[in-house]
Amino acid sequence: MTLPAFAPSPTEVPDPHDGHHWRLHARCRFIGPDTFYAPEDETWGERQRRERAARDICAACPVRIPCRDDAVKNKEQHGIWGGLTERERRGLRYVRWLPDGSATRGAGTSAAG
Repeated sequence: MTLPAFAPSPTEVPDPHDGHHWRLHARCRFIGPDTFYAPEDETWGERQRRERAARDICAACPVRIPCRDDAVKNKEQHGIWGGLTERERRGLRYVRWLPDGSATRGAGTSAAG
């Protein structure tokens, strides 16, 4: 799969805290939703291939982190956002991000699981 070279350099990416301007620099902006959202009749194998293709697009995206953070913050229930599936984003909702970029589980959660 060959993708068009439309991703800007990292210096052109706006501040992720400025709202949704990051969407202007997303690699997926010219790609249809079929890669990122599951059809109702999708088989397990088709889902694996579709999610892999979406993750490949997201992996090289200059705004992957603001995309992921926005989807987690807004509790986006469908699709691949920032390279994460619905289930993976649900797991992140219970993680508290620390100022140094590390993460810890919320109070009352066992570290073992």
